[in-house]
Amino acid sequence: HEEQRWFRSLAAFEGGFSPEAAAAVGTTGNGDGDVVSVLTRFVDMSLLERLESMPVRYRMLRSIREYAAMLLADAGEDTTTRNAHAHFYIQLASEGRSELYGPSQEEWLDRFHRDRENFRSAFSWMLEHGDHAAATQLASSLGRFWFDSNRHREARATLRRVLEVDHGEPTPEVLDAVSDLSLLAMWAGDLDEAQRFADRAEAIARRLDEAAVARVWNLRASIAWGRGRLGQAAEHMDRAVAGYRAADSRSLPIALGAHAFLLLVTGRAEEARIAADELAALVAGSDWPEGAVLQDDVAGWFHFYDGDLDAAAAHWTEAAAGYRRLGLHPNLTELLQLLAWVALHRRDCDEARRLAEESLGLADVAGSRGMRARGEALLGETLVQEGRLEEGRERLRVSLERSTAVGDRYGALWAVFFLAGAECRGTDLERSAVLLGAAQSLQDDVRMVLPPSVSARMKHAIEAARAGLGDDRFRAFVDKGISVAFADLPGIASG
Repeated sequence: HEEQRWFRSLAAFEGGFSPEAAAAVGTTGNGDGDVVSVLTRFVDMSLLERLESMPVRYRMLRSIREYAAMLLADAGEDTTTRNAHAHFYIQLASEGRSELYGPSQEEWLDRFHRDRENFRSAFSWMLEHGDHAAATQLASSLGRFWFDSNRHREARATLRRVLEVDHGEPTPEVLDAVSDLSLLAMWAGDLDEAQRFADRAEAIARRLDEAAVARVWNLRASIAWGRGRLGQAAEHMDRAVAGYRAADSRSLPIALGAHAFLLLVTGRAEEARIAADELAALVAGSDWPEGAVLQDDVAGWFHFYDGDLDAAAAHWTEAAAGYRRLGLHPNLTELLQLLAWVALHRRDCDEARRLAEESLGLADVAGSRGMRARGEALLGETLVQEGRLEEGRERLRVSLERSTAVGDRYGALWAVFFLAGAECRGTDLERSAVLLGAAQSLQDDVRMVLPPSVSARMKHAIEAARAGLGDDRFRAFVDKGISVAFADLPGIASG
């Protein structure tokens, strides 16, 4: 009976489905039928729930789904139906992937989110049945969604399974999977693993095309950023942007946003402005939601380096709202920490704490040890400003230990900088001078030009320590800090 076949086929879905999906999976037998009429009858019979959502979706209760699955197996239709389910979601993800760079980005991110359980089910089916090529195709399309929505642990586990077999000739889909795994490892703080997968990605990319090679340079820039080596990251991004531009890649606007930031913070301000202008020209009139958000993000950095913290905060607040609306959680995590810094500069400890704690929550969901360490530094400085000096010092020491453990020099720089100020407040001027020397060494290693608000605080700490110690003793302790190896930094903070 036709309706019985329809009913059985719906057991393939996890968490809900659209009429379009039901039609694609349920018509693998004897014809299309009127899917909406069938689904409506099932709702009337209490076999389905019609979810209060737009567009319309349906869901089968677990107990009913288990019964339908038993009928599906008994009818000998399990394999055919679940293959149809898996391939429908491969096509859906492939279609949506390109839409993430267009005016329908928000709609497709929401659609991917609603169907995440069906994607997970499709992966399980394909991998269990040895269809690694199809699983790789699906992973290729979902990589950006996984990363932006903070589904990092699930993504890494799935990608490892996808890549555990020899895929033979290199393909763009395999490159996507390897590159995504490298990026996810970087974000988690597993930088050596990230580097290994980046090397593997390069070997594949050089057998493909210019855009593929550009992606690897982008990946290497991300890993350098994760290590806190901003100068190196900027140089890698120079090559990535050039390659994307030559290949007319859809990845160019996002790369330009990162490039503008890296150029600015490493002292290449004129080039940064050119990159920002190119980004603005690319997204002008595109109706791509992320484009306007990227522009606000980048504009905030220019104001930050001009010393206009109010204008920087206004742009970053707008950008954070956009990233939150789109569900772009890694970008949001970084902006929340920047806004926490601005709040600290304004002595608004309550706001700084709120923003830092939200960033820590996002970092924990993603399993990002580096971003957690940076957030801990902001919370430590908040405690110091509140007069809870010993609690703040301890939080800052934890931050420094975590940053050095993952190899993040940028995060370590902030922890050391805040610790130097805390020791000045606590009148341990010798340790403050050692920490100021370590901060100077880190700044040179990171190759970062400090923005005015940070330079002013650094200058104040230097003057306080020099005045208390005298020039010769101050210089001697600073030199001691400069000579400390990166891995030994936690020792000077506590010993």
